Amino acid sequence: MIDYLRKRPMLISAVGCVISAVCGFYSFWALALCLLLFAVFLIFSLFKKQAVFTVVWILLVVMCISCFSNLKKAEKLESMADSNINAYISFESTTYKSEGFYRSTFEVVKSETLPKGTKISLWHTPLNFSLGDILYAQISLSELDEDYKASNFGNKIYISGNIEEFKKLDTTDNISKAVNKIRNYVAKTVFENMSKESAATVCALVSGDRSYLEDRFYDNIKASGVAHVMVVSGMHLSIIVSLILKIIEKTVYKPYFKAFIMFCTVIIMCAVCGFTNSILRAGITYIIMALGLLLNRPYSGENALGGAVTFILISSPFTVFNIGFQLSVLSTLGILAVALPICKHLDINKKIPKYIIETTILSLSAMLLTLPITIYVFGYVSNMSVFTNLLISFPVTIILSASVVALILSIIFPFMASVLLGFVDYGVKYINSVINYLGTRSFAVTRLPPFVSYVAVLVILVVFEVLLTCKKRQDMLKLKEMNEKILKEGGNWRKWQSFLKTH
Repeated sequence: MIDYLRKRPMLISAVGCVISAVCGFYSFWALALCLLLFAVFLIFSLFKKQAVFTVVWILLVVMCISCFSNLKKAEKLESMADSNINAYISFESTTYKSEGFYRSTFEVVKSETLPKGTKISLWHTPLNFSLGDILYAQISLSELDEDYKASNFGNKIYISGNIEEFKKLDTTDNISKAVNKIRNYVAKTVFENMSKESAATVCALVSGDRSYLEDRFYDNIKASGVAHVMVVSGMHLSIIVSLILKIIEKTVYKPYFKAFIMFCTVIIMCAVCGFTNSILRAGITYIIMALGLLLNRPYSGENALGGAVTFILISSPFTVFNIGFQLSVLSTLGILAVALPICKHLDINKKIPKYIIETTILSLSAMLLTLPITIYVFGYVSNMSVFTNLLISFPVTIILSASVVALILSIIFPFMASVLLGFVDYGVKYINSVINYLGTRSFAVTRLPPFVSYVAVLVILVVFEVLLTCKKRQDMLKLKEMNEKILKEGGNWRKWQSFLKTH
């Protein structure tokens, strides 16, 4: 395990950032100890002239400083509890709805009391707002509920309250206005050319907007184990980036141009999806890959993922408590560290058996690493996840690609887009029917007590140890084969180089 991490220094950085954030949340002195240890390791790395690990320890020292800064900000905001303020606030999202009250997240645009950009969770009377709507409100501030403090910190929320009175203004911030235009364009186009249920699913797939999905259908999505399909993340971004790059490569191919297109696609997708934690994680990973192309430097998926986690946590340390972020990172790590190494050594020539086996391995690996979080937080696991993924993974790829092409075509050739979306409608109906059927089975989920999550952690460690042991065994066999080759060929260096190239 130690050797595995040494070859992937950004994973060490990511793990260190997670430890720092958790220590900072629960204990000031534990965070101070982390800072001291990282500073000692930094001095040691400088002394040993280990450039790569010097960078890692610098990042971790910066992470600890960022934690202290955010804790100080949270403490200052908490001291304002039980006071009344007036502020201009911008609507972001509604997190809870009831008949009498809604709970929504707002961002402070202007206030004499709260700093600009402060996020605040507020209760208000039922009234639907759009992203970016600006209110002038009288707010009664209060402390965060201790039971939900970690999740609020994970969303950069350090203070809550009630909206006593408000006035909705006829202005919207420019970024939100642009995002709303794109989202409204997507919704308008698909709802005009598809059935209601199919259009709602396409909106969730393309822009991550789940507001059109019925609650019962979303419950079936979770029960069937494919909630990740309705949260725009690495899977969706990889499909869209690959599609756009394939179109570009037909006409021109240069590394810097490919990196530029990748960068632009990531920024647009992140904006359209509201800069959620899952899309940010995937987006930063792709930006790191784009930088690798520009600098002509090799990169590994685990290092890119570790780099993305590091930069996100440095900018917002307590994002580590965001459930969506946790599931996104762990499922991606499962695919990179468990599924891909296994699939790499599969020797299957037939396409259908290969697709079935690889999809099963990918689903099981992603589910394995998210198992502790799923059991601890939600109290159940989906028994249908692997089977549902087998049935809808490939159709989702086709539908997402076709939907993006249709939305682009609709700007210039509306009729062609309408025809294409008509075909997409049939594919989406198939996906919805699979989810509804499997998600409503009585055996779709298994309820488990929280302590099983600790057993799941042990299972993950055992799986990693087995994989690393197999890798060591394989390396030993290769070394033995190379030695036999050298002896047989009399130490011929040309044949030695030829062997290395083929292995």
